[in-house]
Amino acid sequence: MPPKFAFISPVVPPSWSGQAIVIGRILRGLAPEAYCLISRAYEGHDQDFTQDLPAESFYLPPDKAINGPGMSERQRRLRIRANILRMALKIRGILGRQGCQAVVAATADLTLLPAAYVAARLGRVPFYAYLFDDYTYQWPDELMRQVARRWEAHIFPRAAGLIAPNEFMTKEIQKRHGLTPAIVRNPCESDELPPGQDGAASEINIVFTGAIYHVNFGAFHNLLEGMAAPGLEYVKLHLYTAIEPEVLKGEGIWGDQVVYHGHVPPQEVAGVQSAADILFLPFALDMLPEIVKTSCPGKLADYLASGTPILAQASAESFVYWYLQEHECGLVVDENQPDALARAVRRLSTEAGLRQSLGANARGRARADFSPHKAQQDFLRVLEGGA
Repeated sequence: MPPKFAFISPVVPPSWSGQAIVIGRILRGLAPEAYCLISRAYEGHDQDFTQDLPAESFYLPPDKAINGPGMSERQRRLRIRANILRMALKIRGILGRQGCQAVVAATADLTLLPAAYVAARLGRVPFYAYLFDDYTYQWPDELMRQVARRWEAHIFPRAAGLIAPNEFMTKEIQKRHGLTPAIVRNPCESDELPPGQDGAASEINIVFTGAIYHVNFGAFHNLLEGMAAPGLEYVKLHLYTAIEPEVLKGEGIWGDQVVYHGHVPPQEVAGVQSAADILFLPFALDMLPEIVKTSCPGKLADYLASGTPILAQASAESFVYWYLQEHECGLVVDENQPDALARAVRRLSTEAGLRQSLGANARGRARADFSPHKAQQDFLRVLEGGA
C-alpha cells in the first residue's frame, strides 16, 4: 500500500453519480485508515444511494457564485481565484489533521482540482490528477474554459501522476502536454459476472440505468422517435434513474412507450441489466464533441458484464464507438437520425446470432478490461510510482 492519501472529488459514495460509483469500486476493500474522502456536500448525501465507504469523509462548502447580475469578467475571475484559495486552505487543514502523504483529485469541478493541487503544494505532498472527464472542455462557459485551460497547463506537467479512464483521454493529454496518463478503467461492479441471457421476446424491453444529463437528451429523443415507427409499438424504454420524472418530462423523455422505475439499489442493478433485451448507451451527436470523444461512462463496464446486447448512439470519433466496434461487443449508431436507431432496434430484436455474439464478446471484454480488482491494482500502482 502507498502512504495514506486523500481522494478529493465533487461526489463520492453514497452518491448515485457515475463518478462516485466508480470511486467506490476502486477504493472498496482498502483499509479505512489508508485514505480519507473530501468532497462537496450535496443534496441527499446522507442517503444510501450506493454502498458507502468506511474511510472518514469531509464535506466542503459550496463556492461563492461566479455568475450574477452586473458581474464583470474581471469580477468573475477574481471570485474564481478567491474560491480556489479558500478551498485550498480548507483542504490543506484536512490533509494536516489526517496525516495524508498524497493527494488524488478528480475532475468535474472547476475549482476543486486546482484547490487540491495548491493544498498539496502547501503540504509538500505528491499530487495526482484523476481525469474522469476532460477538465478543460467540460465547461460550456468560455471564461470557465479559459480558467480550466490555464490551470491544466500549469498543474498537469507538475503532477506526480495523471490517471485517465481510456486510451482516447490518454491520447488527448499526450497531444496537449506531451504527457502519458496511466489508464485505470471504470470497473464493473464485480468480478463475478451475472448469468448472460438471450433477449429474444415478443416484447422488446430497452433498458437504461443511471444518471441522465444534457449530453444524453438528443440520443433519447432519437430513440423515442425511432420507437414510434410502424412495427415497433411492442418496444418499451425502461428508465432506472434517480432523475425525477418531472425533469424527464420537461426534456421530452417521456411517452406511452416509456416506463419509469426510479433509482435501483446497487445490488439490484446487475439483475435489471441482465434481464433486459437491449441496453441503451446514449450520447448526443450535436453537442460537446470534445467531451463525448473521451468519455467512458461508468455504466459501460456493467453493461458489458451483463451479456445483454448494447445499443449505443455515439460519435465515430469517440472512445465508446471505437471500443464497441473494435471488440464487436455492441451495436453503435453514429447518425443523428431516429430511423438509424429504429433499424438497429429491429436488428437486435430479430437477429438471434447477432445478439448472442455481441453478448458473448461483451462479457469477455468485461473480464479482460473492467475487473474491479485490476482497476484497484492499477490505481495503487500509480500512487506507488509504478505507472
